Amino acid sequence: MYELEEMEASEKNHIRKDLLYYYKKWHCAWSEPPKLYPSRKDWLKQKPGIQESFKALLTFDMVSGYNLDKSLLTKYFPNEKRLKEFLELIDNSFPIKLEVPFFPKPYWSAPIAFRKTGLSLDDGGATALLMGLQAEAWIFELMCYNNYHLSPETFRYQRDKILFMKKPFWEETMNLPTIEECYRTGFLTCSGFIQYLMYVSTYAHVLDIIYQQCIIYVYIAEGPISMQERVTRIPILSAVALLPTCLRIKELLTL
Repeated sequence: MYELEEMEASEKNHIRKDLLYYYKKWHCAWSEPPKLYPSRKDWLKQKPGIQESFKALLTFDMVSGYNLDKSLLTKYFPNEKRLKEFLELIDNSFPIKLEVPFFPKPYWSAPIAFRKTGLSLDDGGATALLMGLQAEAWIFELMCYNNYHLSPETFRYQRDKILFMKKPFWEETMNLPTIEECYRTGFLTCSGFIQYLMYVSTYAHVLDIIYQQCIIYVYIAEGPISMQERVTRIPILSAVALLPTCLRIKELLTL
């Protein structure tokens, strides 16, 4: 992931959106992807072969052929053998094992039916990105417990803050829709409002939701460290009807 930090802002934004879309699609709509990963320095301090095995894991097998209509078809298949070898290598490289890790062992996110019949280029790329995302978060936690230059204190005593922590690739200024975009895209409906909040919570921790004088105020924070508050004001035509929805969302967000 650290290699993606050097990309242009527009390219990083495109990859972030793809990662978030497929993560919520194949995992859980309300879940957040891990945003921690080893830096270049962290990788260089590891045993030889780990990073090479990791990159090989993200290389898929490709099969091309012709359909009955003589059109060319190409499918991509994750390599289960490489995944097994990678997990064994990691297990043998870190002496301190984690009984209850915060980040689980990585696995292929794409449904098994897709993997058996082959993935399209888009789905294959998303599967590789999500595997990299999960694997690097899992390895980073192991590094924190097994390397002197990293500390496991956060994983031990501040586990509630981990999902809100970000490495540089995930840092970006929120680009919230304007009022005109809200009207145009249907954010003034109940379902649209929920989608809006899911969009906001993707980039920031939602602190509170308040309804006052036909305006819904969404209080968000930049992160668990700075806790710099922002306020997003969302005018809603049918705000009274949306009030129960706001209260339910607050309950779901455990504010």
